[in-house]
Amino acid sequence: MGVGGKTAILDFLPAVTRVKAGTTVAFVNRSSSEVHNVTFGPLKYIDKFGKQTDLFPMGPNSKNQTTPILVYASDPKPLTYEAGIHGNGFFAGPLTDGMSGGLPNTTRITFMSPGKYHFICFIHGPDMAANVIVTK
Repeated sequence: MGVGGKTAILDFLPAVTRVKAGTTVAFVNRSSSEVHNVTFGPLKYIDKFGKQTDLFPMGPNSKNQTTPILVYASDPKPLTYEAGIHGNGFFAGPLTDGMSGGLPNTTRITFMSPGKYHFICFIHGPDMAANVIVTK
């Protein structure tokens, strides 16, 4: 997740990861200047969820909150992902960063079911995306 220091590349590398079902994938944040997470699910759902829960401070008496998935992720550990989780495939890992002493720099997710799983960074949006392809 991300590469770089003061100037960061907002991308997931490699763009496609291929694993067998039951494999745990480590998503490592290599940027010392950006926080990231991994979020799976339909992009329309993720966008709507973000607009409802991740609100910028707008002043007194306005809604002002950070979406809970950024703090807590969507599921308890150990993180496992499989087709149909939460009905529509929505799943989010916790925040990571590449700084020592800060947030964890790695999220580990075990993929249980074969399929192609598209994911984005919830913070940086659908342009920061990649895929995990899981085979039997």
